[in-house]
Amino acid sequence: MAASRVLVATSLSLLVASTINAHGDKKLPTGTVTYDGRSLMIKGKRVLLFSGSIHYTRSTPDMWPDILQKAKKGGLNLIQTYVFWNVHEPVQGQVFEKMSR
Repeated sequence: MAASRVLVATSLSLLVASTINAHGDKKLPTGTVTYDGRSLMIKGKRVLLFSGSIHYTRSTPDMWPDILQKAKKGGLNLIQTYVFWNVHEPVQGQVFEKMSR
């Protein structure tokens, strides 16, 4: 039960973040993303999540928009990715401040 709550909380966080990014809003109306014990609800409508995994380190940043577009066209509405921490912090304690594009 606790694991499913963590999954739901994480999914809610990602959905809110993606909604903010998609619409450019800094503040969403209260209750935009909720969970009713059965499914996630966005703006009062049930949402089924269709997820795919993208390993961003296996492509260049220039490729990402096309990859995401194809994922969306293929019916995905959720992207899962890993954080390859060794890419962002190759030496312990020294985090890249700026990623090259």
